[in-house]
Amino acid sequence: MTPRICLIGATGFVGKGIICAAHEAKNAELFLTSRKTGQIKDFLQENNYNFKTIELGDIKSTQFDIIFNAAGVCDPKVILENPELLFKSHQDVDDLIMENLKDFPKTLYFNLSSGAVYGSEFLEPAPKEIDWNIPSELEEISGDPASMYSKTKIFFEKKHREQERLNIVDVRLFSIFHRHLNIGAHYFLSQLMDSLKKKEVFVTSTQDIVKDYVHPMDLLNLAILLSQKDHINCALDLCSAAPVKKSEMIEYFELNHHLKVEYKEMEFKGTKVNYYSTAKDAQKLGFSPQGSSLECIAKEMEHLGF
Repeated sequence: MTPRICLIGATGFVGKGIICAAHEAKNAELFLTSRKTGQIKDFLQENNYNFKTIELGDIKSTQFDIIFNAAGVCDPKVILENPELLFKSHQDVDDLIMENLKDFPKTLYFNLSSGAVYGSEFLEPAPKEIDWNIPSELEEISGDPASMYSKTKIFFEKKHREQERLNIVDVRLFSIFHRHLNIGAHYFLSQLMDSLKKKEVFVTSTQDIVKDYVHPMDLLNLAILLSQKDHINCALDLCSAAPVKKSEMIEYFELNHHLKVEYKEMEFKGTKVNYYSTAKDAQKLGFSPQGSSLECIAKEMEHLGF
């Protein structure tokens, strides 16, 4: 039976990737919502995606097999200027979904968490110790934007484990890549793609890093797989078949897309040198990733026209 999936946060980067994956896989009946329904409809029309939209207020009384929560402020600039938006964007949606689960307790709540729960230092990959000692109230969370974002994700993971009778999975996403990326954003591949688009030299540091990019299909397939479990309440690290070094990504773009690169000595505060996880909990539950990070990147690059 084709699962009915409500996707909250459909205008965001992850949300757009899920829409694209569902369109190609044709394995889900998708209902899309966000605070900006008009933007969803524009995105669907621009890309010839045929899915239904639903108003946020109607979710409470509508039954789904899966509620996929990809909503929430994550932009460091926004968090710094308006930290209350970070809390409100997460709390409002979580409350809405919890109300839905009161009437439909068998629904899977598939919540997008983050590798940021492990902190900002990634000299070694996850899994590693998580600091669960955070304030009991969202409004009491403080610190720099990265710390506040991390603690907010931890806050909701703790809350969800306390609802052990409900089907809730917090999926810790490290990095994701797909054809609808925001070119020019502050993320590594967004900046690289901006240089490709403008045919400019890509300037980067000499420091090598390791990241793990999953394909949106991995998120969709994992959600569908877990919805078929009789009961599940846990947090999972989502991993591709293999992470990728920055140097390997640059070599790929040089060979396949004629990227020109200039290296400079730069110092970055809090650089995540090994931002990936070695955990295999999802695979133990029957999940198989689409491929390695580099294979994911190459697959989506076929659709970007560079």
